[in-house]
Amino acid sequence: MNNSDHQCCCHCGQPHKQGSAYCVIIGDKEQAMCCPGCQAVASLIVHGNEVNKDEKRGRK
Repeated sequence: MNNSDHQCCCHCGQPHKQGSAYCVIIGDKEQAMCCPGCQAVASLIVHGNEVNKDEKRGRK
């Protein structure tokens, strides 16, 4: 296995090949995920935090 072709999932830390089709924008930066499950959970965490901020500001 060539380590230069692999990176770690931003959510679970498992290795995956570069150019993963699964990613989430976190803090204005595209973060690669290893699978659709990690992509879904990370997306919920990020978007859930955005919804909570809007609710605290009185926007729904």
